Amino acid sequence: AKRLNLTEMFMRCLGTAAQVTENSIYIVLFLAFMLAGSTARPASAADDVHARADAQIFAYIRGKSAISLLVSCVNALVLRAIGLDLWLVFAVLTFWLNFIPNVGMASSVCLPMPLVLLDPSFGPAAAAVAFVGPLVAGLVAKDVLEPLLIGHSTSLQPVAVLLSIMLWGSVWGITGMVLAVPMTAVARIYLAGLNHPLPRYFASVLAGTPAEPAASDEGNASGVELAELPSMTM
Repeated sequence: AKRLNLTEMFMRCLGTAAQVTENSIYIVLFLAFMLAGSTARPASAADDVHARADAQIFAYIRGKSAISLLVSCVNALVLRAIGLDLWLVFAVLTFWLNFIPNVGMASSVCLPMPLVLLDPSFGPAAAAVAFVGPLVAGLVAKDVLEPLLIGHSTSLQPVAVLLSIMLWGSVWGITGMVLAVPMTAVARIYLAGLNHPLPRYFASVLAGTPAEPAASDEGNASGVELAELPSMTM
């Protein structure tokens, strides 16, 4: 009976590892295609809005990937320093989870803690380092690096983040949860770049900010003001 239980447990772990590997491959391929597609530039100079949206999308994906890699490396060094055997696994999880705002940072901090707290070989100092190190790395990445490298053009309100995670998680599982926020941020950037009030309204709903007027509206307003100036001076 023990052998059967061990075999069944091993098969379950193997299946979970295979699923995680498959999801990781899907995520890598999807992000690679997003990066490759965002480097393309429109052939016509009239599509300047699309060019600016593509530039913001590329900056977001590139900056977010670099920040996720940096945070995962810091977490790997911290967990490796205290002697945790699964430091590489948690570093990989940190990289992918960092694409999910707030939820990803909290998960990357809390996931190693049960192993550290339940292992008698780790003392209170090791537990404190395992908690404070990833927490500080996540806070610095969120409050310092992301505004510096990415800016606030990709900001999403928490309700939009939660709904996007629920939607894409129900469609693609873990892969959808990781890719939900990047795809929603890309959609917001593209909608905000279009010169029409309706897509800009949806972009403002996703960001939770007032909608910006379209360029045509600003041009019309300025034209009206310029047209009224001669009549006022005469």
